[in-house]
Amino acid sequence: MKLGPTLRLFASTVAALATPSGACEAARPMPAALTITDTQDGVAGPTGVVWTLRSDCSFAVARQIGSTTMSPHRQGRLTSSQWARLGDLVSKLTEGGFPGQIGKAPRFNARRITLSQGKTLSVLLLAPGSEDAGALEPKQVDAAANMLLLARALREVLGP
Repeated sequence: MKLGPTLRLFASTVAALATPSGACEAARPMPAALTITDTQDGVAGPTGVVWTLRSDCSFAVARQIGSTTMSPHRQGRLTSSQWARLGDLVSKLTEGGFPGQIGKAPRFNARRITLSQGKTLSVLLLAPGSEDAGALEPKQVDAAANMLLLARALREVLGP
C-alpha cells in the first residue's frame, strides 16, 4: 500500500511555509492531520507517545496508555525550520511509498511506529526497544529507517 497524495501534499507544502519571521504559515491546508505514534506493547497494552501535526502548523503531543490517548500535555505551533525538518523526513517516506506494514510482530512486547493521515495507515513493527531496521527484509530497510528517523526527530523537536 502506498501512502496517499495527502502525505505528498504535506511534504510538497513545506517549501511554501517558511516566512521571514521564522513563523510557520501553511500555504495549502492538508485534508487531515498527520498522526505519528511510537508505542511499546506491555502489561498495560501499548504505551507511548502520540504526535499530531496539522496543516496550520500546530502540533499536539499526548501519551497513550493502553487504548486510551490522554489529553495533550504539550501543544503549540511549529517554527518554519521545525516544519521544514519534519517535512523533509515525511518527504523521504513518501517518495516511493511503502507497505502498510513493515516487519513482523515479535512474540512479546512489540515496538510499533505508526504513521496515519485520513484513511492511510502504515505500521513499523520491531523488537522491544529496537532501533534496528537492519533485521528486516532488504526492500523494507529504507522505509523502516526513515520511520525511525521521523520518530527520533519528533522526540527531539517536540519532546516525548
